[in-house]
Amino acid sequence: MTRIETRRHLSGSTLRWILGAIVLVDAPEPVRLGRLSQHRGLAATEAARLIAAQLPSGEKRARADFIIDNDGSPDLLRERAWQVFRKLMSRARARA
Repeated sequence: MTRIETRRHLSGSTLRWILGAIVLVDAPEPVRLGRLSQHRGLAATEAARLIAAQLPSGEKRARADFIIDNDGSPDLLRERAWQVFRKLMSRARARA
């Protein structure tokens, strides 16, 4: 399993070819803005600028094979990530 933070560097088809699947961890924009301000100490304008520099969430979601919504607690995120991991492992076993 490989983790790549792509921003705008690679296309979805290139990542899918390299990795076999694209997993997106996404949160609603207000949540992302709040986390950037709270955890990184960014001003709201700087946080908004960083988010604006990324692909829109809808575009990223359209390219992803799996989407993990990160709109809750760390425990909820962990459970959602494990669900996707189990699906990926099942896919890998089916191909072997």
